[in-house]
Amino acid sequence: MSLDYYNAQEKPWVSPRLVLIYYDHILKIFGNNIFKFSDFRKVIEAKVVAITLLGVLKGNGGHHLMQVPTDVNESPDIVTMMLKEYSDKAVQMEMQDVEVIEYGDHTREDIATFLLKEKLDPKLSKKAYDDQTIIICHIIKKGVVVSHPDLHEKIKIVNPKAKVYLLGQVPYPTKRYRLVRVWPQLDSLIYIDVVDDGNNYPKPDSLKLSLGTNKKIVIGKSNIPLPTPYEVFELNEEKLKRKFLF
Repeated sequence: MSLDYYNAQEKPWVSPRLVLIYYDHILKIFGNNIFKFSDFRKVIEAKVVAITLLGVLKGNGGHHLMQVPTDVNESPDIVTMMLKEYSDKAVQMEMQDVEVIEYGDHTREDIATFLLKEKLDPKLSKKAYDDQTIIICHIIKKGVVVSHPDLHEKIKIVNPKAKVYLLGQVPYPTKRYRLVRVWPQLDSLIYIDVVDDGNNYPKPDSLKLSLGTNKKIVIGKSNIPLPTPYEVFELNEEKLKRKFLF
C-alpha cells in the first residue's frame, strides 16, 4: 500500500506505551492463543513495533505514534507517524510503513540469507520496498549470534531502500530487549526496558490528527477518548470471545 493513499485522519494514532498495555490486556484474556492463531497476528506485530519505537526514541529522540491499518490483510503490517516542524511551511506528518518479519526456530538460513531472500534482495524477494518502509527482524530463535558489521556489508551488496532493524529479547530479565539499526546506517546497540521506557514515553497515548497551517507542534492532553484494545488492534471482540472463550 502506498502511503500517498493512506488516510491518516480516519482513526486515532496511539503511543507505543498504550500498545504495550493493551498487548498485556489481550494476553491476559486469551492467553497463549495469541501465539498460536493468526487471529492475533496484528497484536504480536504491533507489540514488536511498539518496543522498537521505544528504542528509536532512546537512540535519536524520534517521538512516534502508530496505527494498525484498517485492512489487516494488506501490507503494511503497521504504520508509524512523527510530526516534524519546518521553518518555511506548516507542520508535516512523516509516515512510515513497517513490516515485521520473524526469525524463529523454524528458520534454517543464517540471518543475512534470510533477510535478503525474504525482504531485501529484489531478485529473491516477492516485493521491493521503498524508502518509506522500515523492516524489523524480530529474532526469537535462541542462541543466535549476529555480527552487525558483517550483516551491514552483506546488505550493502543489494543496497535496499528500506531501513532495517534487528530486535531481540535479552534472556533475563524478560522485559528487556536489544535493538540495532543495521541499514542504511549501522548504529550502536540500544537496550530497551519495556516497563521503564514504556512508562517514560511522551504523552499523549492517543491522538486524532487534524493538520492545518500551524508551524509549531503543540500536543497537550489527548483530544479524544482512548480507543479500546480491540479497536487499536483491529480485532473483532465478539468473534474472538466466541471462538476462544465460550
